[in-house]
Amino acid sequence: MLCRIQQETGKSYLDINYDSLAERMGYKAPKELGEYRNEHEYYYERIHRSLKRLRGYGIIDYKKGKITLTANIITGKGSPLITIPFEYWEYGYSDSLSMRAKYIYLICLYEAARSTRYPFWFRSQKDMSELYGISDNTISSALLELEVKGIIEVTRDKPTPPDFADRKANIYRMVGLKLKKKEN
Repeated sequence: MLCRIQQETGKSYLDINYDSLAERMGYKAPKELGEYRNEHEYYYERIHRSLKRLRGYGIIDYKKGKITLTANIITGKGSPLITIPFEYWEYGYSDSLSMRAKYIYLICLYEAARSTRYPFWFRSQKDMSELYGISDNTISSALLELEVKGIIEVTRDKPTPPDFADRKANIYRMVGLKLKKKEN
């Protein structure tokens, strides 16, 4: 969502309204707020936690109420490193992908943009797990979801016995997003 707002505004820095950002991200406050005093506090905590994580990965600079997207600063390029195609929203991928697939899609875009062989890139799932703080199972499930939906192509090295773990990292290729056919 931050990338989308950046693309819409053309700015790498954003002033945050936690409630409206949470709404744009699809958060709904439960009827019973539990430990939260009100909906604003609930939304603030949800967004604040996510932003702190992104700051920890060096993707953003975050101070309460303000975000600077830092991917373009890291590379020294004038344009952002992660550019989400408008088709992502236009064709409904933002609504149809699971949250883990959305996160891995961003990682795929980031890795592909950094690759010298764009749109191809490679990294082992073990490395991705360590770099991005996600479990191997989550990465596998999300990559499979992206592959099934035709968003990425995966080339896998053949496992060779006796140690099937001794194989090269998968090669991924970003595929242009396509309008999905309606199911009857």
